[in-house]
Amino acid sequence: MDTLVGHAGGRDETAERVVDDSLSRTEATVTADRPPELHDWVYRDLMSLRASVRNTTVTVERGRVGTFETNPPQELRERVAKRRATLAAVPDTYDSAAQKARVAARLTYLNAVSAELNRQATARDSNRERVDTQLSEHTDGSLRALRKGLTARETPVPRSRPVPVGPAGPVRTRVDAQTPYLTLAELNESRYCALDGSEHPLVARNANVFTVPYGDAADAVVGGTFESADRVRLATAANTLAAANETLEAESNTTLASERDALQREVEAANREMTTTLWLAVSQHTEAEQDESKAIVTEAMSPWETSAARALALTNGSAQERVARVAGARLNLTRVERDRLRLQLLSVDTPATRPTLGSTNGTASAVRSVAKDELSSALASAGEQKAQQVATKRLGTDRLPAGLPLAPPATPWYATANIWWVTVEGEYARFAVSASYGPPSEPGAQTTYARDGHNVTLDVDDDGTGEQLGTADRISFRADTGVVVVVPPKPRGVGDKGGNAVEESSGWPDAGS
Repeated sequence: MDTLVGHAGGRDETAERVVDDSLSRTEATVTADRPPELHDWVYRDLMSLRASVRNTTVTVERGRVGTFETNPPQELRERVAKRRATLAAVPDTYDSAAQKARVAARLTYLNAVSAELNRQATARDSNRERVDTQLSEHTDGSLRALRKGLTARETPVPRSRPVPVGPAGPVRTRVDAQTPYLTLAELNESRYCALDGSEHPLVARNANVFTVPYGDAADAVVGGTFESADRVRLATAANTLAAANETLEAESNTTLASERDALQREVEAANREMTTTLWLAVSQHTEAEQDESKAIVTEAMSPWETSAARALALTNGSAQERVARVAGARLNLTRVERDRLRLQLLSVDTPATRPTLGSTNGTASAVRSVAKDELSSALASAGEQKAQQVATKRLGTDRLPAGLPLAPPATPWYATANIWWVTVEGEYARFAVSASYGPPSEPGAQTTYARDGHNVTLDVDDDGTGEQLGTADRISFRADTGVVVVVPPKPRGVGDKGGNAVEESSGWPDAGS
């Protein structure tokens, strides 16, 4: 008001001009001082909005997530968009400039959420293409074939056809196969005369797409642009280190100890990089000096005593949450200040803290080697039950991570998926179908059609020697299908941890003769 009156010449002159009706209309822009409490008031309102947005959920079927038929971030973005008017709560009129600022902040926040979900939706589409590539490179399958297999599982099987009826009545058929049941075991003619020496009636191949060693399939899917092919995620290295430590507690092994020590040095270096970044963030976003910031991070990290535990806490957000709590208590931060610091800490990104693929795989391979030796010894001395006890209680192979972390919408990943592609090939040494009727000239006879790989002959010129008409090739088949499993991300995902990404039965790929 004082500014407007001043533009008009002061209070006295303004009063005179009002009396003689000579006061002209003037316009002036007035910039008011921002109330000191406005920022915190708007921030607290955004905290409430954030909680409401966080409660926005969508329900997706696990199989559709694992086969990339659905895009959860995209569905979340659409759900938030439908709730936008309610969440923004834009009034018809504004009571004050502060109210307008509050609504503007809400709209800006919702725009940012939509942009982030859109980015995650795009990333998931890219991951779908990479998964398809990995499937085609490691197996004969594809996501399309995997989806068809899941659809077929839900498709009702039609009833068998009715028994055919001929002029003499119903025709009954009987099937005689050798072997009656196809098996992966090796069989010979001593059990089934139709066999030609030793054969494998059925052979199989099982390929686990996302398994250890690391750095190949899973990292090829979820890797970012800053990642190189010779690095793995810190969480992967930390879980591998924990597995090595647990195995060494049960069984001493020089090779494993050496591999573990090399990996531990890399994990410790990554931890130092991460903690340094954290105390720098505390120093930059609070009034704490560097020494106080370091002390805050040191106190916050104290519950995690091992390198592996500290690395896992740093990668899953537990460490950042505790640093914010400790800083809040030691620096008497307000609720807004503590929340702002927590978000800054959680946004810390240090791509350089990725241990090498060689150290991680070397340690994982050593863990598996020790585990296999110990299991073989236990199995030889005490049987399968003892071996299972060794596997579950003493060795650390269960800690080895496996599977594909599904890209998160906005929080730590929500599930881990893995795909197995199973291929079977089989061959019947002899497959015969007999009908209950023969030629009209032979009452009571049967007609048998056999496929046994032998030549088919007929004496067409009545010279006593059959002429070859062809060969009754054996019946063989090949079938493949995909199996997708989606589980919660903790504790270790899902997948093969024994180091055999591809398992083939004896005789593969030659079923039969």
